[in-house]
Amino acid sequence: MTAKITKGPSLKEQVYNHLKKAIISGDIEENRVYSEQWAADLLGVSRTPVREAVLQLKQEFFVDILPYKGFQVRSLTAEDIKETFQIRLALEGFCIILIAQNSQAPEVRRLLDGLEGFLQEQGRLAAEGKAYEFMERDEMYHRSIINYTGNERLISTYNDIRSRFELITVKVLNDPGRMEATVDEHLAILDKMRAGLPWEAYQAIQIHLDATQKVLKRQTGTDLQASLVLPA
Repeated sequence: MTAKITKGPSLKEQVYNHLKKAIISGDIEENRVYSEQWAADLLGVSRTPVREAVLQLKQEFFVDILPYKGFQVRSLTAEDIKETFQIRLALEGFCIILIAQNSQAPEVRRLLDGLEGFLQEQGRLAAEGKAYEFMERDEMYHRSIINYTGNERLISTYNDIRSRFELITVKVLNDPGRMEATVDEHLAILDKMRAGLPWEAYQAIQIHLDATQKVLKRQTGTDLQASLVLPA
């Protein structure tokens, strides 16, 4: 949060990206109110693109706006977290089953090769301890799975909850060993899809999300819900 922004055609988007990264990385802290003027001065811009960026962050559940005061990072409630996990499993689980059912199709093979590339990058970033960059590859991995459907309404619904999940993900990834475990879980999902095993692939994403939820529960002491993993 020290770099100045140079004015350009996408000034609001530049401000949005800087603020979002600062929120996810923890540079903008919870339980603290930030003014639009503070962000404008820090980034070297006027208040207008800051106001527009903050409104977008509010729509994506990253911040709450306090009238005449500024904005603050939105604290996710246990209900927010529970609903996010449930919706993500429903959406991504469906996509994974669809991919596994069509594992021999040329476009699916290309997709799976791309996912393998993301995993290689994640392995390198895990070894280097780069949690934010790891999360960016994590987003690419999961979004590629979602985008395979070409279903615009499904993708839009996923986009709505993905922003919330980024706040969860970066906290969880800072847990010792969690990045390495995530790579292993992603690999298990990939292997089951490549093998054309729909139910086993669905179980693999259940296990992945359940492991993430358990880490979050341990970190926060929040009683979220029972395991996401269904009995065989």
